[in-house]
Amino acid sequence: MSFFPEYIKILDRNDVKASLWMDTTGDFHTYRIAMVEDRLRVYVDGEEVASVILSNQVKEKQVRFGDFSNAMGENMSAKVDYLAYSVEGAIAPEAP
Repeated sequence: MSFFPEYIKILDRNDVKASLWMDTTGDFHTYRIAMVEDRLRVYVDGEEVASVILSNQVKEKQVRFGDFSNAMGENMSAKVDYLAYSVEGAIAPEAP
């Protein structure tokens, strides 16, 4: 997932699978990523915003957090309250 001031982009390696236009800078948001087999679901503030099939196979499953660009103007900054990771299964947000 890539974050920009006006949208987020969901990628399968370098293939764009979905984009969500939203203001990512105006307020605090809760992001959740849940993956079961090849299905990735993305939630923003408790609502599912994308459900995509990942088709690019990789040997190692990873979750990376941070800025991996060395291109000028492509770097990001973020305020993170907390980050949680679980291998106990994909957990969707609870219904209100």
